[in-house]
Amino acid sequence: QGIRFLFGGGEPTIIPKFIDWTKYIFEHGGMSVVTTNGSRTPDYFRELIRYCSINMSIHFEFANIDRIVNNVKAIMEEKATGRPTMGLELKIMCPPGRVDDSIDLKRKLFEIPDFASS
Repeated sequence: QGIRFLFGGGEPTIIPKFIDWTKYIFEHGGMSVVTTNGSRTPDYFRELIRYCSINMSIHFEFANIDRIVNNVKAIMEEKATGRPTMGLELKIMCPPGRVDDSIDLKRKLFEIPDFASS
């Protein structure tokens, strides 16, 4: 097993050519994991999941929930192609008074095909 790279702190995906870094690491036997707020585009995450495991940290105070759902949907569509992909982990940060929002997000995520089985 190769070297593991963990990218976090701030938003690593705003780094120019970040996907190129993860692709290079992947192609040379390493592994990378990124903690992201999920603010990039669906196409970005569709490509990133091919080379890097994604930990998406969802903070209701800042997150665009529709964008998060669309990004997770894109990731699941990429995983369904049968091409090799890395892992996805979602961390939902639920502040006081936002439990209903968390339940609504969970419902939306479980409506995504194959989400529950991944």
